[in-house]
Amino acid sequence: MFDRNNLFKENLLEKAKNEFGDLIITCSLNSAYAFLLLYDLIKNNIETVEIEETVSYIAQNLCRKQSFMDNTSSPLVSNLHSNRCALLQAKFFYYYFTRLPILLNKTTFYNKTPNRQERKALTEICLDNLSEKTLYFVKSFPHVFSGESVSYNLTRDYDKASNLTRWYSKKAEREDFLYDYSWIFHGPLQYEKDILPSYNESVNFNLIMNATLEKYFYIFWGSLRENYIEQICFRKINA
Repeated sequence: MFDRNNLFKENLLEKAKNEFGDLIITCSLNSAYAFLLLYDLIKNNIETVEIEETVSYIAQNLCRKQSFMDNTSSPLVSNLHSNRCALLQAKFFYYYFTRLPILLNKTTFYNKTPNRQERKALTEICLDNLSEKTLYFVKSFPHVFSGESVSYNLTRDYDKASNLTRWYSKKAEREDFLYDYSWIFHGPLQYEKDILPSYNESVNFNLIMNATLEKYFYIFWGSLRENYIEQICFRKINA
């Protein structure tokens, strides 16, 4: 079905690589929309908020290329081209990219994971897409990708994820890294002040927003992982 030492057939690796790069970009863009959708829903319906339907919609559509907001009734459309949305998209790209070693090393398919060459190809296409397809991330928020910020360092956090995949690492530590969402609200003030969503709305808002993210943030990583398995591994290996 596939080469002994490879996850992907040699003639399909290029296609798998390109689709994987598109997947990371799509998830980054849509994740910002999804977060703002949750934020908007809670902020505007704080006394009567019902979150389950929205969470289900996010899980089903996060990795789809068509416009994420097409089938929602949220009034936040005007915010989709704002600095806040663009910054969140950049931060979500950072989030997904720096967790790639966990996705690629710990997600098995037919008891196999990508070999070193395949992992390198899948990782490099994400960086290529960043500069070719979403250059405005880098131009608008260079501090996220320059490596000069204490808050952001792609190499440092990518290496941290790599270390968390080693045999001696603990599952709980990996999950803490995967499902941490504090970075959404934190960043260098000189770059992100008045752009990031604020927790300083009200006590009730803080409690509900925290409770919602604590319970449901896993769907962001879970959706990426599920699409990686179903749309890339399964389809390419069984082609």
